[in-house]
Amino acid sequence: MKGLQKQKGYGALLMIALVGVLALGSTVYYKTRMSQPESVRETYESSAEELRQIASALTKYYRENMSWPSSLNDLALAGYFNGDAARCGGGSVFQSSFCTAIFGTQVGDDYTLTVNLLKEGIAQAVANQIPGGSSAGTTVTATINRPFQSALYDDYLQRVEDPDNPQRTQLEVDLDINNNDLVNIGSLNVQRATFDDADFTNADIERMNTEGVLLGNNSITYAGNQLNVNAGAVRANGTLSMNGDIVGNGNDITGIDSVSANSGQFDSISAGSAAINSLSGNSLDYNSGSIDSVSGNRLTFGNGSITSLDGNTFTYNSGTISSVSGNTLDFNSGNIGSLSGNSLSYGSGTVNTLSGTTLTYGTVNGTNGNFDSVSANSGSIGNMSVTGTAGLNRLSSSNGNVTNLDVTTGNINSGEANSASGTSVSSSGTSTFSELNSNRIDTNSFKGQTVQASSGSTSGNASAGSVSASNLTVNNRLQTNVIESNSSSVGNASASRLVIQETLNASGINVTLASFNNANIGSVSGSNLSVDTVSANQFSGGSYTSNDDFYTPQSSVNNNHLLITEQRNKLDHCMDVTEYCLPQTPSVDVSCPSCTAFGNRSSFSSTITGTISDCRQGCSYRWTTSGSNLNFTGCTSGTVSKGSTASPSCNVSASVAPQASATGTATLIVTNSHYSDRVASDSVNIRYDNRTPIDPFKEVTAGCFVDTTAFDTARPNSCMANGWPNNTYTALLSVGEYLGREHFQFNILSDWDIAWTGDCTGNSYSCKFDFTPGTGDQNYSSTVSVRHKPSGETRTFNVTIRFHTLE
Repeated sequence: MKGLQKQKGYGALLMIALVGVLALGSTVYYKTRMSQPESVRETYESSAEELRQIASALTKYYRENMSWPSSLNDLALAGYFNGDAARCGGGSVFQSSFCTAIFGTQVGDDYTLTVNLLKEGIAQAVANQIPGGSSAGTTVTATINRPFQSALYDDYLQRVEDPDNPQRTQLEVDLDINNNDLVNIGSLNVQRATFDDADFTNADIERMNTEGVLLGNNSITYAGNQLNVNAGAVRANGTLSMNGDIVGNGNDITGIDSVSANSGQFDSISAGSAAINSLSGNSLDYNSGSIDSVSGNRLTFGNGSITSLDGNTFTYNSGTISSVSGNTLDFNSGNIGSLSGNSLSYGSGTVNTLSGTTLTYGTVNGTNGNFDSVSANSGSIGNMSVTGTAGLNRLSSSNGNVTNLDVTTGNINSGEANSASGTSVSSSGTSTFSELNSNRIDTNSFKGQTVQASSGSTSGNASAGSVSASNLTVNNRLQTNVIESNSSSVGNASASRLVIQETLNASGINVTLASFNNANIGSVSGSNLSVDTVSANQFSGGSYTSNDDFYTPQSSVNNNHLLITEQRNKLDHCMDVTEYCLPQTPSVDVSCPSCTAFGNRSSFSSTITGTISDCRQGCSYRWTTSGSNLNFTGCTSGTVSKGSTASPSCNVSASVAPQASATGTATLIVTNSHYSDRVASDSVNIRYDNRTPIDPFKEVTAGCFVDTTAFDTARPNSCMANGWPNNTYTALLSVGEYLGREHFQFNILSDWDIAWTGDCTGNSYSCKFDFTPGTGDQNYSSTVSVRHKPSGETRTFNVTIRFHTLE
């Protein structure tokens, strides 16, 4: 800071105006006329004093500005020097007593003042009275040396200790900082300190005598022998050892991680999470935990693991229970080793053994419920999947898959069974049985390998390898290798061999060999038919033999001859004129100019076009496509009318990863609509290469964790921890392509250059540093620069550790 440094002159202080600058950059006093001084002595003494004052002003200017002024006028403008305006007739410039100009200029590191005093004797006298003075003829020169560094700061308080000048680090007067702060004091050693207000980040005090300690909105005070901790909640993170009793005064003790006591009695327990060896009480409300043994009148449990549970009422959302017994069990989801009780309401789960008076079960299947053994007087099960054996007096199931089912009465909407037996089996949906024995079978749709029943009825389709029934009625369709029945009524029958003992009434029959004593059939087709008399609206067969005439209700044999002649003429016209009756193989051509391509992009699409011709009898066409990573759309099938052409198309697209390919084939197949053996096809190959370079940093992640006694693993980007302020903690940072046992690691470490900066420094994939947080929350951050050597690419990742101090 420039201070207004005023120099003491002779006589009254006068204003000094600016002066012109010579070509050499010097400042001068222009000569004016004035009366001569009273004596020569006064003349040279006043000139010497004036030069000394200007030299002193120059030295002070250099101390405060660390440079010489650009001209002597800067001394006057900044207040370092004031001249005498009355001298030499009023002045506008610096002048000597002889009213001659004073020149000032910088010479190297020094500064010189020169003045021509007009007389050689006066010049010599003045030069002898000024520091650095010399004369040459009538000219006086004063050389002002650049001050040494030590001289510049001689009056300043020194920051670094100087053994030769200890006074430079000592204050001579009291320190008044004028409401400013003293910060970053490493150590303060005083005899006595009085603070109006003190704010310590970390205080190490051997003994403190105080009326109270304020901790934010909380405090610690005393009243006699009683210590008062005034806080909304007092938390002990370590082990709390009490020589006396803990008196709750009717308040709750919550959030206890572990309670160890020789004896305890609880009327009510509510816990978020806990591990309890044995628990008993009137009412238990438990969200999550592990309990070896629980007993009580009523248990409400959110989630957990219980070895043994005994009580009158259980309400359980999710968990694992080895053994459960009670009067009422309400269980939404879980795994139970053994379950017994008067009533069971169960949403889903797995039960190894289930027994009880009444079983009501919403869903039991291979995913949510498996029973090795199910035994009950009455059971209603919506969906049942049993890998072992199910024995029930009565089973009612909407959908069941049972390996072995033995019931007195079974009602099944839809199901499959390897073996089923019962007095009556009724299926309202579709049932498949490997073996079914029943006195009565009623089903909409039935499939079975072996079926034995006194009576059977199906309103849908029945398919069986072998059927033996006293009375079998099928309304729609029956397919079987062998049918043996005393009385049957069949809507449509198809079999390799059909034997009817008495009477068969059917709307249609299709057999390889049929033998009937008496039959009334709407339609008959087969390789060989031997009957005494045939009356039919239509007959079609490989061979017909009859001992009587053949009559049809349509026409006589002669009329049939005329019809045949007419058809022969039409055939000749078709063969020789229109040539429609001459089979023609279709022609097909498939093209796709852009189906083989490459580029630095992931998306690819193109259109495949086909040209179809030579469809004399008409054509049908279809596309077949194959390939990896390809999507085909619009590849629909269609037909071409007789004698026409068509140009169907098929779209192909793909999304291909960098440096990967998508390949495949599209084929257009065209078939003659009348002669299906006349087929033509053409194909086009598809290939797209994505030549975009692979990003080597795609899987790279940086993270951290603060080491604890537990097993720790790195979390990406940032991690959090908490602890006491004066303890020392270890932070571990890492970067890599995958998370190993604890740290992020690279697959091939030699391919990477790594550099950590910030709070943690190093050149490995992992970086470790220790810290003591002190009071207040702290953030520690580091930046890791990672260079992939093969590609030359470099990325940076930031990692932040957020530490919360416990107070």
